[in-house]
Amino acid sequence: AGRLDGKVMPAQGYFLLAHTNGYTGSVLPDFLWPQSYDLAYENNAVLLFNPNNEKIEEVSWVEILQGQSYERQPLTGNQFVPQANPNPQNSQSQ
Repeated sequence: AGRLDGKVMPAQGYFLLAHTNGYTGSVLPDFLWPQSYDLAYENNAVLLFNPNNEKIEEVSWVEILQGQSYERQPLTGNQFVPQANPNPQNSQSQ
């Protein structure tokens, strides 16, 4: 069981994970990451699972600079890139 159990990312949609310390965007996050936890800016990963608890994707990075976000490029497979100018979108975004 993980911190995001029960959270759903719509097919071909968005899921906004934001840190409680410092997120100032106007788009509401789908999940606020507690201030007591950090996703490391270096050598870290996020795993995505389907409803059958099967891993469908693993997103990892060597380094993301502070103040940037990590976004998936639409419809290009599992290509994630850092964004210097984040454009937050949540599961309600179309």
